[in-house]
Amino acid sequence: MAGVPVRDLRNDTRGVLDRVTAGETLILTVRGRSIATISALRIDRRWISRAEFVRTLLALRPDEALDADMRAVAPETTDELE
Repeated sequence: MAGVPVRDLRNDTRGVLDRVTAGETLILTVRGRSIATISALRIDRRWISRAEFVRTLLALRPDEALDADMRAVAPETTDELE
């Protein structure tokens, strides 16, 4: 891991962030003393089909206690309006 003075981060933020985006992990230093590590976030995006999304959504059920509480507070629903 390369050390990067905080001064470089302040003066060349874009350059430092480009290095991190490229996969480098950097150690920020102040007067030669390590103070922090900067690394890229791992964001794994997984695209799913609409059909899979709908199946997943329909498989979810509301919390039974919350559902009972909501029905007690507001027994009339808009379900019959469909």
